[in-house]
Amino acid sequence: MINIKKLLKFLIFAAILQIPFYFLFKFKFLRIPLNNVEITIFLILILYLYFLIFIQKSQIILKTQELFQREELLPFILILAGLLLSLINAQNKLAVLGILKSWFLIPFVFAFIVSDIFKQGKQNILLYIFSSTFIVSFIALLYWLFKNLTYDGRLAAFYNSPNYLAMYLAPGFLIGIFLAYKNRKKIKIALLVSIISLTLLWALILTKSAGLFAAMFIAVFFTFVFYLLTQPIKKSGDLNQTNREKKEISPLVAFQKIKFVFLNEANRKKLFYILITLLLLLGLVTPIILGNNKDRIISAPNLKYKYSSIYSRLIIWEVSSSLIRKNWLFGLGAGNFQKAYLDFQKDYQQQFLDWSVPHPHNILLYFWLGSGLLGLFGFSLLIILKFKKIYKERKNDFYGILFLVLILYILFHGFVDTTYWKNDLALIFWLIIFLI
Repeated sequence: MINIKKLLKFLIFAAILQIPFYFLFKFKFLRIPLNNVEITIFLILILYLYFLIFIQKSQIILKTQELFQREELLPFILILAGLLLSLINAQNKLAVLGILKSWFLIPFVFAFIVSDIFKQGKQNILLYIFSSTFIVSFIALLYWLFKNLTYDGRLAAFYNSPNYLAMYLAPGFLIGIFLAYKNRKKIKIALLVSIISLTLLWALILTKSAGLFAAMFIAVFFTFVFYLLTQPIKKSGDLNQTNREKKEISPLVAFQKIKFVFLNEANRKKLFYILITLLLLLGLVTPIILGNNKDRIISAPNLKYKYSSIYSRLIIWEVSSSLIRKNWLFGLGAGNFQKAYLDFQKDYQQQFLDWSVPHPHNILLYFWLGSGLLGLFGFSLLIILKFKKIYKERKNDFYGILFLVLILYILFHGFVDTTYWKNDLALIFWLIIFLI
């Protein structure tokens, strides 16, 4: 007899490996467009329901209750409601519905099933994601080897943009670094993971994505600060237990002394929530301010040409802020930014530098424009709840620190690009969210 649970695990592994290759096979069923990854996930869903109903009898009710108790559900419902309400303003309503299916419903359901099937082995999912990114990096390096690059010498492989390649590989690289450290006593495993991570790093460097490396550096830095802040406060006597500590006070010991004086547990918790809220506000407000002051930031015409990519980004943010002012409640509808951006040209005083702009190069601006104020609130709530969970339950856990780095990277890179609104990125995002 076929072991359904083992089959489910194999199909989940297969689904994650093919996430970046979602474009290989497409067809329509009852006029609904589907791709190879979605077909695999639908098969997983059918087997999962069969497993609950016929093998683990009556488990379907229990799992439904578990779903309704998940903290991700309320933010997800708010985002879905925002997407549906955005249909009021959306010129292309089918685009909204397609994105709702492929970038929200399917990833959410898939991530829930994965978190349940791998309840006792969630680290396996990290290995699957790591493996998937390694396959992509290997293929990408073949593109580089055969000099198949973009016009400006950047590595994009089979992606439409080098930035898309970088955004898919980055979580795998961060996972690899952490796994190599975790297995540092197992020399062979650590060496293999390190070599694969270097392959990922090589491909990432060839994308020449400045935003990527800035985001990873800032994410690691903030995670380090978070780790220091959340460690148990030692008593003043404990900080000077040995003569060595008296003679050589390390920066970490000094930090502990400062923390002991100024931050008790309650104050640390408040500070943490304030910082997360400020982070989200800055990520939303900063591009709007920069966009509306673009000519003060880059004033000379020759600088506008020299830094055309930066200046173009500032124009996109300025146009986005104008579109938000006109559609602040319901947004434009997901998948409708490109047309709205181009239509805005007739009201704009100068020529756009970029014409192919499918998103506003900021994850928060896109949630606002794509799913309205309700969707933006839902996404922000989801991020805050996950940070809260990491702080309360996983702040001293190895995987908790890894998940914090991953979420911070997605946010920081998302402040200058769009690290969600795409089939593969959405699936990876929800897998990470459900693993926390």
